[in-house]
Amino acid sequence: MNHKIAFICDLHLDEKNPEIYGVDPKKNWKQILDDIKQRNINDIIFGGDIGASTAYAWFFKSLEPFNYEIIMGNHDTYQDASNYYRRGIDKSVLFFSKNLAGYKFIFLDTSAKVLSKNQLIWLSEELRTDLKIVIFIHHPVLGVDTPIDSKHPLQNRNEVLKVLAASQKNIDIFSGHYHMNDERIYGKVRQVITLSSVFQVIKEADEIEIDASFFGYRIITFGEESISSETVSI
Repeated sequence: MNHKIAFICDLHLDEKNPEIYGVDPKKNWKQILDDIKQRNINDIIFGGDIGASTAYAWFFKSLEPFNYEIIMGNHDTYQDASNYYRRGIDKSVLFFSKNLAGYKFIFLDTSAKVLSKNQLIWLSEELRTDLKIVIFIHHPVLGVDTPIDSKHPLQNRNEVLKVLAASQKNIDIFSGHYHMNDERIYGKVRQVITLSSVFQVIKEADEIEIDASFFGYRIITFGEESISSETVSI
């Protein structure tokens, strides 16, 4: 039986940038949650960049009707989020795993713009499994030919990729951070980047350019043998 999860990222609540571009993140968020409800999807994974800590209480309250998990982005701190949401084995960094529908979900924390040494060691151990592996991480691991990739990448992504490649496993990665859709494969690693829930960054531009005309999220379907996903644009 297929299992559907809504993957949503880059909300940036109570921050200046959405307001500069005429975007109301709370309004967008409510529209996304309404759309998810109408599709009878009960599970959400938020892919990082909740926004300012002043919005955390409102954000986590809005998720109460759903089953949800969270990863931290570079605009987030687990120290603040842990007042509302606690997972994992570290009090300062949010990383953990769970098994669902024949898959092993691995949740990583790149709030420091790197994957910490402790996480790299832990990740290597977690990859020793017979389950199909899915990684949720805010920063993309595979490079993308776009200006935001050169200016704001995961700083030790080559180290992360080495750990993934050494496992010799087929691995699916779902990320955000770049505010755009992108999908690419390197060896046995497939990476899917998801739209922002506030505004997008134009991938093909020469410099970082913003398109605030739409927002969206991703629906990921986990089947017995394969994973598929689709973009929902609003």
